[in-house]
This record gives sequence, C-alpha cells and structure tokens, in this order.
Amino acid sequence: MYVKGAPEFVLPLCDRTLDLNIQPKRLTTEDKERLLYADGAPNNIYQMAHEGLKVISYAFKELTMDELRCLNDKYNTDTDEFRQEIEENLIYVGTFGMNDPINEDIKEAIYLTKYGKGKGQEAEEASTDDAKNEVTIRILSGDHLETVRKVGIEAGVISEAEAYDEKKVMDAQNFRSIIGN
Repeated sequence: MYVKGAPEFVLPLCDRTLDLNIQPKRLTTEDKERLLYADGAPNNIYQMAHEGLKVISYAFKELTMDELRCLNDKYNTDTDEFRQEIEENLIYVGTFGMNDPINEDIKEAIYLTKYGKGKGQEAEEASTDDAKNEVTIRILSGDHLETVRKVGIEAGVISEAEAYDEKKVMDAQNFRSIIGN
C-alpha cells in the first residue's frame, strides 16, 4: 500500500525509512523534526515550501492479501478506525517539491476582482489595502503554510506584510475552528 500527501501528515504515520541499501531502518522523532524544520538539511521540507514548491511525501506499507482481508473483516473500509490501523507503521520513502506556477490569467482575475480594473488599464495602481471592491479573496489549500504564503503573494491575494498575519494565513485546523467545523 502506498501513501502520499503533505509531509506534516505523512511523516507522523511513519516509524521507519530506507537506508542507502534500501533496507528499513528506524525513523526517530529527531529525524522527522530534521526533515520538517532543520535549516540546512538537504531538501529540507520547510525550505522547499518557502520557495513556493508544492511539497509531497511518500510512504508505503507491505500488506499481504490475508492481512488486508483480516482488516476488511474487522472494519468497514470507510471508517476512521480502518484508516488509522492501515496507515500506521509506514516506511517513509522521501519527499519532493514540485513547481506549479500560477497562470497569468489567475493573477489578472484576482487583480480585477480586488480593484475593479485590469492591470493594463491606465489608472493609479492601488495597494492591497486600497482595494476598491468589497470582495475578500481567500486561498483554501492543503499545501504547507509557507507554500501558501509564497503563492498568495505571487498571485496578489496577500501582500508580503500580510503573509505572517495569522488572520490572513492559517492552517486547516485554525480555519475549521473559526467556521465552527
């Protein structure tokens, strides 16, 4: 079974990784912290996200058909219990960062929505704080917060000054608590 997703969600499910000989070895909490946050670590997840890359981690677990049948008999496959049991003790394979550039039409649409005119129109450019329309644009994303910040600035949704404002950029857990879900 293969699993892919945001490193913050995949890494906690892993208890091993592969060594240079492609043999499983223990993955410690310190290893996970280093992968996620340590400055200077090769292909550091935080650094890739800070550069605006979509960051995806991969892991796997070997299951025999008998093990899978046993789990299917024990749980309904649509339940959280099934998912929790099957997605534990995974082997971390690696992480990659993917560049996903913003389409120029998206930038233009955001600008038009915020200011009521296109970038090419002759008019004094308004700052983010001087938006003419009463429209609030939000980015809802499963990406790393650093990726969201970089993309939000590049797309013109937020300014650099707003990038670290917790009311402007937040993770899914904080967003759900605000909307009551």
